[in-house]
This record gives sequence, C-alpha cells and structure tokens, in this order.
Amino acid sequence: MLQAVNDCAKGVAWKSSVLRWIIPANKLRLTLALKNELDSKTYKVSPFTVFRDRVVQRAMCINGLYEDLMRDAVAGSCACQIGKGTLYATDRMTHELQDYFRRNGPDGWCLRLDIHHFFYELRHDVLHDMVERKVTNPDFRRILHMDIDSFDDPGLGLGCPSHQLLANAYLHPLDHIIKEQLRIRWYLRYSDDIVMLHPSKIYLQYCRKVVEKELAKIGLHLNGKSCLHPIRQGVVFLKFRYRLRATGRVTRRMTGKPVRRFRRHLRALARRIWTGELPWKKINESLVSWMSRAKQGHNKSIITKTWRYAMALLPQEDAARLDLQRKKMAVNSTADPPVVRYSKYKIQIACQKRNLWEQVKEAIAAAGKADSWSNIQDIASDNEELVAALPQIRNIFGSALVDQVLSESIAD
Repeated sequence: MLQAVNDCAKGVAWKSSVLRWIIPANKLRLTLALKNELDSKTYKVSPFTVFRDRVVQRAMCINGLYEDLMRDAVAGSCACQIGKGTLYATDRMTHELQDYFRRNGPDGWCLRLDIHHFFYELRHDVLHDMVERKVTNPDFRRILHMDIDSFDDPGLGLGCPSHQLLANAYLHPLDHIIKEQLRIRWYLRYSDDIVMLHPSKIYLQYCRKVVEKELAKIGLHLNGKSCLHPIRQGVVFLKFRYRLRATGRVTRRMTGKPVRRFRRHLRALARRIWTGELPWKKINESLVSWMSRAKQGHNKSIITKTWRYAMALLPQEDAARLDLQRKKMAVNSTADPPVVRYSKYKIQIACQKRNLWEQVKEAIAAAGKADSWSNIQDIASDNEELVAALPQIRNIFGSALVDQVLSESIAD
C-alpha cells in the first residue's frame, strides 16, 4: 500500500488532496486506515475518483491484477504494459515494416483503424464478464465491479491504472481473431489505434468487415479516421509517419499536427514570459521534454527549426540564454555518446553465431586478473590461435567488451 501511495503521488504531489496523504504526519495513518477498510470489506468507491481510489487501484495492479488481465495479450498489443509503451510501439512499427519488406517488397496495403469514443462506449456487461473470467482474487473482483458501476453505462473513466488495463483487455479477443483467424502477420495495436499490413487490398477490405462485425458485438464502432491506403503513402502511427523506402530503409518523422500544436504551446508560454508571469527556463523545460519524444524519429531538421522558432518568440536576452542551453546540450551529446552495454548472454549468442565463443572463453581464462584490453594480448601471447582471434573479437565488440564483460565474467 505504501508503494502504491508513492507511485500515485509522483508528479502530482503539489495538489492539496495528494499533499494531505504524503506528509509524514498523515501518510502511515491514512494508509493503514485504508488497508483496514479493505481487510474488513467496508471500502466503497467514491462517486468521483479521488486519490484514495487511485491508491487502491494501483495496489491491485502491483499485487496481481496486471498479470491477470494481461496474461493473454498478443505481442502486437501495446499500451499500459511493462516495457511496451510508445517507444516500444514505434520501434515495433519499424520492425513490422522491415519484416514486410523482406517478404513482399515495398508494395502493399495498410489498413488503419480507429475506434470511435473508445473509453466512453465500453459496455459494463462485457467488462463485468471479463472481470469474472480473468481476475482470480475475489476481493479484486468485488472492488472492480463497484468501480465499473460507479460510471454511467456505457463508459469508463480515463486515467486510472485499472481502467487502462480493463480497456486494453477489452480488445484482447479481437487481437486473437485478427492474428489467429484472419492470419494477419503484420499487426500492431496501441489502445484503440490499429494498424494491419498485407499485400492484398481485397483481403484487407474483408478484414475490415470482420473487425466491424466483431466490434459491433461489444458495442464499439470505427470512426471516420479509419482508412485503407498503399504503404508507399506512409503509415501514420502514434504521431509519426513511417515511410518504407525502395531499399528497405524505414524513416519516421513527426506529422505536422503535433508540431503545430507544440508551437502553439510555445507561443502561449512566450506571452506569459513577456509579461513576467513565468521565467524563461519554463520554455527550455518544454523544449527538452518535447525533444526527447522527437528524437525517437528522424526529426533533426524539425528540432532545429523549433528551437529557432522558440528563440524568435522570446526577448533578446532570454533568447540568448536559450541558445546557450541549446549549444550546451549539443556539446554534451557530442562529448558523452551513449555507452552500449552488453550482457554476457547477448555476447555469448553473438559469438556463437560467429563461432567465436570458444576464443572468448580462452581470452577470459588467459586474461586472468587483467582489467583492460591493453595487456590481454601480452598475457595471451603464448597461444597463436587466440592472439589471431583477439583482433576479430575487438572489431566486433570494441574494447569496452573487456572492460565490462570480461571483468564481470572473471568475477563470476
């Protein structure tokens, strides 16, 4: 319960309702009182979702609800899952396009589906039946039934951890129909956004009819953004446009709408900075946050233009400070490149593919207490085959291999 309190307070500790819980004088007392309500089965869901309700939902997710609801999720189902957020979804979309190119070339069709008012049209009878089938803990089932009934039918509230899981699991039967009955190999879903790739336009038209029929059974329908188009036009998914080139290379760039929305946000911040309501650092924080998402694609020119656009909005002195921050970030990213860390198991698999694992084990044995690459060749100089293999190993993994992995293996 205390872990759930800490998790729910992240990012919202400034709110008065949250601050009342997390101050040292109340934290343990209120958490213990809530736990006693749960143990005595007297806990009731509030008419409006408050902090204590979020704590209960988070505690259920930590203690088994996540495993119960996500047990039958397919690999292409993302959102609200550990390690399967937006970065995983964008990388998997790139992988799906690359795999499609290897099997079918650059020509093909993409079916994009979007469900109309997804959270607001979730039927309660389907949710109750899903809870009874999937959730193993009877106390969890009782609380979830109360939570679902606290909203108008149909519909479910946004933002709560358990609601996100219930909404994702709501479409798991549709995922299995698409993967196992329709046999769509290249399939990806993030919440209510669905993408399917296939060489045949006619077959994707048939798939859309099947999906519409299955959605109608659970009270959902598609909106006007759903469309069928050639892959060469680009696949739009999670605010990125993916283009499959004739060479098999996949590029992804931000679409225009999120860029325009962010620039509108910058203009609003700039107006408050000119009036003195906000310091200039606020616009720098927004830029850094937005840039972390933009860097997930090929958006170097968009990032540069957005920085220049932000500097043009500010007073000359603040613009100079913002430009200095941009230059510092560029210097730091050049001076300290990201370090690629290899686990010894990944290296073992890579070496097996190159028939080098035996030489690596001999290098570990020959290295003894060596802690750097420079003196390993001297230690292993008696073995001619090993000396010949060392440059090849270094070319594949770099000298960081010995500094990290060999030292870990020697310690093991």
